[in-house]
Amino acid sequence: MQFLKRNWWLSLFIIMLCIATIGWAADGERVIQGITATGTMSTTGILRGGIEIIADDITISAAQCYGSINKLNGAETAVLPVAVARMSILLYSDDATVKTIAPNGTDHIWLNGVDNGAGNSIDSPGAVGNYIVLIAFSNNNWYSVGQSGIWIATP
Repeated sequence: MQFLKRNWWLSLFIIMLCIATIGWAADGERVIQGITATGTMSTTGILRGGIEIIADDITISAAQCYGSINKLNGAETAVLPVAVARMSILLYSDDATVKTIAPNGTDHIWLNGVDNGAGNSIDSPGAVGNYIVLIAFSNNNWYSVGQSGIWIATP
């Protein structure tokens, strides 16, 4: 407490910084912007955030695999980054062409609970609106947890 009394300007700056980063939404809820956190976070309220929508990127970066949606367009192959536990991505077909989803190197894609083997791809059904949700439950392993249409393992 003595530190804060002697450095009242630092205390004031910290308070002003907190006020500047906390805004108010139209419905009266607090909005915190520009926060980056590592480690564990818990809340007793509602935590909301936006979803990154990627426009037709076939070379997907690791940074894009934390809750994003990739809208694929055209007959193409999208290459996933090396799977690291807790990554996730939704791949969406914007047109009626087959999309191939390839793992990085010797990673595995588990399609409907079945291991497709090291380095093997999966193909979409080739219809508008097909999608697949992939989550890395462990390193080097992508698991399908939701999809539309019948995706095909392509060893």
